[in-house]
Formats: sequence, C-alpha cells, structure tokens
Amino acid sequence: MGEKPEITLVKELEEAGIKVIDYELFDGNSITFEWTHKGEIEQGHHLGFFYKINSFENEIKSKALINDKNDDSLGAQFYDIKKLKKSKLSDIANLEIEKLGYQLVD
Repeated sequence: MGEKPEITLVKELEEAGIKVIDYELFDGNSITFEWTHKGEIEQGHHLGFFYKINSFENEIKSKALINDKNDDSLGAQFYDIKKLKKSKLSDIANLEIEKLGYQLVD
C-alpha cells in the first residue's frame, strides 16, 4: 500500500520467484462491473497497470509458501496467450490482450 506501481510489479513477481531485469509500462486502464456477492448485486471497479516484461531471471514458482515476506500469493504460472479462452478471463484482461493484437475465442 502506498507504493508506486513499478515497485509493486517487482515485489509481486519476486513473490512468484521472478527477478525482473527490464520492463516497460504498456497501459493503465480501469473498468466497472456488477457481480453477485452473497445474493446481492454489487458494483466493482478494477484498476490495472499492465507491463511488458522484457527480461527476467529465475524460474517462476507454481507453488509458493505463505510467510512473512509473502502473505498473499500461492504461486503463479505463465500461459501461452494464443491458448487462452476469452470466457475464462476478466474483462480488463481481455481488453489489454486485444490491445496487444490478439483476438481470443472460446
């Protein structure tokens, strides 16, 4: 909390085992949405900063332990963008993937 997005990027990927060497800001965006939570319709808002990771070191941890340094990540995984299903992603993820020039289908 209270840190610059670039610092958050580096710290979050470190939790997944990745040491970011070079990156660039691709886009920043937000969307609003409705969802049902405990039987009630609620409004939501996603705000995202999207980065291209140009180079990194280490292997990604598909499973991570919760500890003093990592209190919110159970792991991470890389996916082939071309194999993703549009219906399995959030609206904001689909929006950014389309900006990269990909057209996902189900």
